[in-house]
Amino acid sequence: MYKGENFDLEKELTARRKELKLKEMDATELKMRRKDIGSGMSQQLIANNFGVARNTVARWENNRLKIPVWADLALSALEMELVRNRTGYYRDLYTRKSEHFKSKAAGEATSDNE
Repeated sequence: MYKGENFDLEKELTARRKELKLKEMDATELKMRRKDIGSGMSQQLIANNFGVARNTVARWENNRLKIPVWADLALSALEMELVRNRTGYYRDLYTRKSEHFKSKAAGEATSDNE
């Protein structure tokens, strides 16, 4: 895929997208996906994660600027990262609750034996 100094990532990703017959993300989809992740992630947070200005995200969402192919990939990666983090959060919460109830049950068992 990499072809030296003249490598154009956007062009390469667009070619791969056509090859795989993937549709381009439109403004409505971007806005919907942004609001679905992270309890309604702001345009500013998306911009910070993508390394662009907030008004660039606004222009994408208002169809005033074409959404680059990499933005779809970056959004997918961000979504996966948030899911992974949430999964870890819930796993940790479950572990803490389990340990709490085990220690509480062990405490009750020792007080029953006295």
